[in-house]
Amino acid sequence: MTDTTHTTTQSLYESLIEAGIETDHHEGDLYFADTAQARAMLAEYPTHNKNAQRFVEQITGETWVDIPFGYDPFYDD
Repeated sequence: MTDTTHTTTQSLYESLIEAGIETDHHEGDLYFADTAQARAMLAEYPTHNKNAQRFVEQITGETWVDIPFGYDPFYDD
């Protein structure tokens, strides 16, 4: 069986931005639109994947994903 775990140093957040997937955040928590492409990318990050929680955004009714501690820029200093 082939290991498909993400092996580059690029973070999930950076990968989502590079792919043009809509993101948001609150402090260190990362939110992003729940799309097929985003789910495939998330699967490459096992730690984030196991902590991911889906929610319905109250204004638009769209489904998003919440990744605790996934918004890297919050922790850059």
